[in-house]
Amino acid sequence: MSRFGVTTKLPTAQHIDRRLVIGCLLFGVGLGIARLGPGPARVALASGQARAVVLFATMLADMAAFKWLEQRKASLARGVA
Repeated sequence: MSRFGVTTKLPTAQHIDRRLVIGCLLFGVGLGIARLGPGPARVALASGQARAVVLFATMLADMAAFKWLEQRKASLARGVA
């Protein structure tokens, strides 16, 4: 339970797979290109720095693309195109 009374869902997977490693590498490369860590990126975004705006916009686009790809993969597995 979080500080605000919201139930926190933690991952249950215990193994490290190729997908996890690739995702971590891409995340790290993106932060490296922006030359920001997660904390400083939030501060830079709040101050309106362009590189932070681009970083967060890219992260949101990546999350949306991942969700779409996962939904597509699930629908193809069910036989729905």
